[in-house]
Amino acid sequence: MAHTASSQEKSSKFALCINELRAPFITASVLPMALGVALAYSGQSNTAPVLTFFTFLCGTLIHLSANTLNDLFDFKAGCDTPQVNKTPFSGGSGMLAGGLLSYTEVKTISTILVAASLATGGAVIALSPGDRSVLLIFGAIGLFLGIAYTAPPFKLVYNGLGEIAIFLAFGPLPVVSAYYITSGTFSLASFIASIPAGLMTTAILWINQFPDYSSDKKADKNNLVVVMGREKSRYVYYLLVFLSVLVVLAAALSGILQKWSLLGLFFLFPALAASFILHNNFKDTPKMIPAMGLTILSHLVLTVLMITGVLL
Repeated sequence: MAHTASSQEKSSKFALCINELRAPFITASVLPMALGVALAYSGQSNTAPVLTFFTFLCGTLIHLSANTLNDLFDFKAGCDTPQVNKTPFSGGSGMLAGGLLSYTEVKTISTILVAASLATGGAVIALSPGDRSVLLIFGAIGLFLGIAYTAPPFKLVYNGLGEIAIFLAFGPLPVVSAYYITSGTFSLASFIASIPAGLMTTAILWINQFPDYSSDKKADKNNLVVVMGREKSRYVYYLLVFLSVLVVLAAALSGILQKWSLLGLFFLFPALAASFILHNNFKDTPKMIPAMGLTILSHLVLTVLMITGVLL
């Protein structure tokens, strides 16, 4: 009986550690990387399966380590507490705030993930046809953005720079670096394709900051929604959607991307629905939740259909 109880405790602890990773959100990094690889493949580059695997693994590990590090530093700063108006999409994992995992346990998970991302990054550098110094720069930028987002002394999200960091970390960085890693070259197409992906990931962060507004303001987490206020911040969300549409249209019609990339514009359906909900319920967290989910769906539709368009 004691052995069974011990096994259940270990199983429960393992499940909590998995929850801490917030793995469902890795689409924000995996899909932009897939877009970069698809562009390299469509350009007849030699996209070796092993290299592609390690590219995705390294990027995913960096993303997961950023998730856990953000939890650590937000908890320490007083942003993530049991009183935070948590939703399925915002407010951190809740593992630290709810006392389900200790600070030391989450720190250990973060350390393991950072070490694993460095190890897989080494494999990427060894296998890629690209210049090693360029690859090191990509890796260093990724780790820096992941750590500096909430960690002192930079604390980018506390100083109005978090949105720029998210745009770079989930737009240009994964798309351009994945393209370069697999092809060994740079291309204008990969950079242009990365912009709408980065804008819509920023839109996910943007709308997720509305429910956290009060707790972020109290903890001096001066993201741009806190700085601008929720009422004005609604219009930035609409701007992010509009700019995404504009870039996809311009890139496809000018020939920078394949015409089939216009399929990505189907993301407008969930994005407009989210905009309508946000406009009317920006101070009502329970009513905002569908809009947050629709924004994630918008990013998913945009990137998956752009990948499909590139391959067609």
